[in-house]
Amino acid sequence: MLILDIVRHAQAVDAAPDGRDESRWLSSVGRRQAWSIGEALCRSGDLPDVILTSPLVRAVQTAEGLAAGMGYSGPVEVCPVLAPGGALPLLLKALAWYGSMHQLIVGHEPEIGLWASRLEGLYPPRPLGRGELVRLYFDGEVGPGKGRRSWHFAAPSRI
Repeated sequence: MLILDIVRHAQAVDAAPDGRDESRWLSSVGRRQAWSIGEALCRSGDLPDVILTSPLVRAVQTAEGLAAGMGYSGPVEVCPVLAPGGALPLLLKALAWYGSMHQLIVGHEPEIGLWASRLEGLYPPRPLGRGELVRLYFDGEVGPGKGRRSWHFAAPSRI
């Protein structure tokens, strides 16, 4: 059985000084959102074995913030397939490679919402808001339509 927590990064600043989207960091609200996701995960009593994150600054900061909020000391790994433009088949290969029983991924719209919807078998796809988490359980094969939603958390946008 695999538990997969799927998280869209928390709120980021509108623009970075260098003008590059990749450089945008979490706003003060986003930092609090990331922490609140971690606290909610801690309260759930079911913490991930590994956290995989997009290499973009706002996603890495979200992963680090939620790890701190839940008191997590395990690995936080950058996973390039979680960057914008990634593909679900490559994500499934990455999840299989890590092989842990409970994984958490942090990524971006539109991919992260599309992947969550496809894995759950939802159509039309449902986007995830900033700082939103969906937990899926897989009893066997991990793939489209095989996930069962068991928990949802949306960090407040005004903290």
